[in-house]
Parts: sequence; C-alpha cells; structure tokens
Amino acid sequence: MKIPAYKHLILLILIAFFILPSCRNKTENILPRAQKGILDCQGVDIRKTGPIPLAGEWEFHWKKFIAPELFLMEHPTDEPSYITVPGAWNDTPAVHEKIGGNGFATYHLRLTSVPPGDVAFKIIFMATAYRLFINGTLVAENGRVGETRDSSHPGLKPQIVNFHNERKDMDLVLHISNFHHRVGGSWHAILMGTPCDIASLREKNLGLNLFLLGAILIMFLYHLSLYIILKRQSRSLLYFSLVCLFIAVRIMVSGEYYLTHIFPGLSWLVINRLEYLSFVATVPLLAMFAFSLYPEEMNKVIVRIIQAVSLVISVIIIITPSWFYTFTAHGYQAFAVLTGLYILYALILSLLRRREGGFILLAGFLLLFLTALNDILHDDGIIHTGYFIPAGLLMFIFSQAFLLSFKFSHSFRDVEILSASLRKKSADLELKNITLEKTHLKMEEMNRGLEEKVRERTRELAMASEKLENMAHYDQLTGVPNRWLFYDRLKMIIEQSLREKSEFAVFYMDLDGFKEVNDEYGHETGDKTLQELSDRLGKLLRKSDTLGRLGGDEFAFLIPGIKDSNDAMQTAEKILSAMHNSFIINEKHIRFTASIGISLFPTDSMNSEDLIKKADKAMYLAKKSGKNRYLFYKSIN
Repeated sequence: MKIPAYKHLILLILIAFFILPSCRNKTENILPRAQKGILDCQGVDIRKTGPIPLAGEWEFHWKKFIAPELFLMEHPTDEPSYITVPGAWNDTPAVHEKIGGNGFATYHLRLTSVPPGDVAFKIIFMATAYRLFINGTLVAENGRVGETRDSSHPGLKPQIVNFHNERKDMDLVLHISNFHHRVGGSWHAILMGTPCDIASLREKNLGLNLFLLGAILIMFLYHLSLYIILKRQSRSLLYFSLVCLFIAVRIMVSGEYYLTHIFPGLSWLVINRLEYLSFVATVPLLAMFAFSLYPEEMNKVIVRIIQAVSLVISVIIIITPSWFYTFTAHGYQAFAVLTGLYILYALILSLLRRREGGFILLAGFLLLFLTALNDILHDDGIIHTGYFIPAGLLMFIFSQAFLLSFKFSHSFRDVEILSASLRKKSADLELKNITLEKTHLKMEEMNRGLEEKVRERTRELAMASEKLENMAHYDQLTGVPNRWLFYDRLKMIIEQSLREKSEFAVFYMDLDGFKEVNDEYGHETGDKTLQELSDRLGKLLRKSDTLGRLGGDEFAFLIPGIKDSNDAMQTAEKILSAMHNSFIINEKHIRFTASIGISLFPTDSMNSEDLIKKADKAMYLAKKSGKNRYLFYKSIN
C-alpha cells in the first residue's frame, strides 16, 4: 500500500525532533564547573566560547547573610556547606539538617584566572529575592531580601549586569531569601560573557519569543474569527483558539519574562499566578478540543473530570497565597501527563478507525506532548535541555492548520463532484454552484489580503518606532547624541566614576565665527560643514568618549578615565589641531576655529548640571580671551 506524501513529511519532522537535541553544542561538556566554591577560568576565553554558566558547587551558608567584605579576608567565615547551582536548596544538607523551601542563605563563588576587562552577567531568576555583590560591590538586586516573611518581598525581573574587572579573580556573593514559593534558591545558573554576547543572547531569546508570540496570536485570532464566521458550528475552533491564547500568555510569563519588559512594575505574585493559570487552563482545553473532534473515541465523563480537577486547581491558585498553591505543581504536572496520555490514546484510536485527519492531529499532538513533558522535567531539574513547548505548540498549530486546509480541500473536491452531478439536472443549480465557488475564492482572497495588511501594518509600526527612538536620542543632522542622550550618559558616567573612584572631563565647545560661514555660503553648506566636523571629531575620540551636539554650533565631549588635567589638555589640543585643516565643501575651502571650556570631575563638581555650566563658563571666557583656545574652569577661580 502506497503511503501518502504528507505522512512521509510528518514522519521526517518527528525524526528530526528526536535527532536535533543530540546535535547540541559539545562545548557544554568542556566548560569549567565550580568545585568547592571555586571556578577556575584558566584557558577559558569567553570571547570564543560565548557566555558560560557559573554552575557547579557554590559555598552555601544557611540562614546567614554574610557581608561580602568578609569573603575577601584570609579566614572569612566558618566551615561552609556546598550546594549545586542551578538547583533548589530544598532538602540540601546544611548544618546536619534537611532544609525546606522557606528561609534565607548566602551563596559564594570565587572565579580565578579571570582576564581583566569588561564582563557581563545575565541573571534570570532567583527564588524569590536576591542581592548580588561582585568584589564587594552591590551590582544587582531583585525584590527585597529579608530574614522573615514580613521583611522580604519577592521580585522577578531578568537583569544584565556589566562589570569592569581589574583583578585576576572575581568574588561573587549572593544573598537569597524565599518565603513565597515551595522551592527556594538559585534555580538558574548565572551566565557570564562579554557585554556584546550577553546582550545579543537576550535579544535573540526575546526575538524568538516575540516570533512565537506573534505566530500564536495570529493563529488565535484566525481560528477565533473562523469560529465566529462559521456561526459557532465548530467548537474545536474555539477551544483551539483559547489554547493558543493561554500558551501566548505563558510565553510572556516564562523564559525571558517579556511581560516584565512591558509592565516593569508588575509584581512577582501576579506573574507567578499567570504562569500557573496559563498551564492549568491549557490542559482541559486540549482535552475539550480533542473531544470535539473525536467524541466517539473519548469518554465524556473523563473529560468532565479533567475539567473539574483543573477548575479546583485554578480556584486554589487564585484565592490562596503563593507559598500554598505552589505545592500543587508536582501533582498537577502528573495529572497533565496522564491527561496527555489519554488524549494520545484517543487519537491513536481515531487513526485506527480511519477518522478524517487522525494521523495529522496525532503527529502534531505527539510533538506538543513530548515538548511539554520535556519542559516539566526540565523545570523540575531532572533534565537540563531547555524549554521547547512553544516550538511544540507551533508544530501542533501547523498540524491543525494543515488539517483545516485538508478538510477544506476535501470539501472543495466534494463541491466539485456535486456540481458536476447537478449540472446535468439543472442549469439554474449550476449557476448557483458557480456563484458559491466564486464566493469561496473571494473569501480566501480576503483572508490573504487581511493577513498581508496585518503584516504591512506591523512593519510600518516597527519602522516608525525605530525612527522615533532615533529622533529622541540622536541629532538628525550630524548623527551624534543629542542634548538628552548626552545628559543621560553624563549621569551614567558620574555613577560609574563614583563607584570606581575615577575622574573624567567635560568639554564645552563653541565654533568661532561659524555664523559668518552660514551667512557667506548658505545654511546648506553650513549643515554639510557640521556633518564633516562631527565625522572628523569622532575619529579623534576613543570608543569610551562621547561627542554630543547640544544645539546650533555648540558641541560637548565626555572624556572618561583621565588621570589628571594633562590628559584633558592633550585631548583639547588634538581637537583644536583638527580645526586647523580647512573643510572642503562643494569645492569651497572653509576655515574656522573653536573655543573650549573644560570642567573636571570631581575637582570642579560632582553634579551633572554644575559640570556643564562650569565648562560653559570656561568656554565663554576662552572665547572672550581671544578664541581658538581652551580654558579650565579651575584656572579662572
């Protein structure tokens, strides 16, 4: 018997699902792991390996918040316990006793042989509040850490921490407290990499999540629209659209927790409830969907039991505190697996009984079930593969779409056969059938047009958003940071310099006689001159320096990392020297000079507004003193 081509395709997809996990990057097996609280990075180049997890044995101090400074001493603390990260602290031996989910602790890890330079850390979630110190400096916190339920508060917001390391080793200290979840501790390993790689990783994860979210929401709207258009004749379309909706919610409250990017103030309690409810609601909807398609293969009483159990769990999640309802997780996960097995059993029966679309739906649901099972085992720490249920659902959605088109094609074929038969009997009926066919084709064309309009509108909104973002932060003529972005970077460098106890300089530059350039050659030539000037100045500066246009012919510079005023003086002389060469615009040689005022942090001020004002005042006096020169603010007092 010849096997249809689409069944070969589905079998290949299933085989690929089992083969691809074995093709994961083998570098995971050679990455260093912490042993006895020390992770040796000798021979590890994060620029080549990419981000690495800080996994393995961390020092563990139960019911103690140890000051990070103590770990920098020769004999900082008493004899520690050790705990495996990632993982929960539940049932971990500490001080000769088994511990539960509630409590607080200090985690400590020392990284050795770390090359100096800029590194970044990616933190997903710690259950359920934490503070992170690096080399004794507080660099990140989430929620409020406390020793009691009343003094602590859970928090959930994935963070990226950029840190400049000047030592050969790094000392990481985590204070974690949990009084709101059944499981506490460091569920996810902190990732360390270059700032560029870490930022790229988050962008890739968010991009994938948004792609899946967009695809699933489109299918939700599509099937809901079909349900409404078909006048509620097929409940399977409604149930399937609701499955898409709840999975879309789960994507937003898991992984990169995209919902926290949209609503930064959203509490952990709300997000955790949504995460649990989206999972609990999906299970009975899948059972109802399968029952609506194959009622003879599924028992109605069992479906009602699935609905009742899910409803009870949902009520518990809504009305009870988090420390209570999180205990339902393992039990309901087992119930969900049993429900999935029952649905698989019913779909296999439909295939054996040659029900329409049975093979297609079985293949799609099998992928969904396997990815859901993988996520449950991964979430419980039994395996470490990653979360794949959105991809499994996407394949399930495609199988449903394929089944829908399969049914439509069969319906279309039946209509053609019926039309041919009726044409022999009545010319009037033939005309009606032709009209019906045209209407059907028009509906398909309208659906395609609507989808294209949605895609076009989405592209337009993305382009408009990107343009507005650029206009808000960059000067539209020269392309350098505008006043607002310059002030933001000034405030950031003040905070950084306070932490690192370093100095920087603020230059305020005004072009001498540039008004005459506009008057003599016109504003178009003047604009091109400003663009050429910005390009020329940008080539003089370091990557860490910032050039900004404050308006008109006024520019400002941020020069970080200077040791004394001599460093600032050398930079100022380079800028003035660059002005000596004429600007060739439209075959015209244009010359002008500049006056620069310089203020120093923290010598002149530690306030951003004062630094700008004092640099401006020094520039004014430099211009008054003969132009084409620079002047330090401290020299005029």
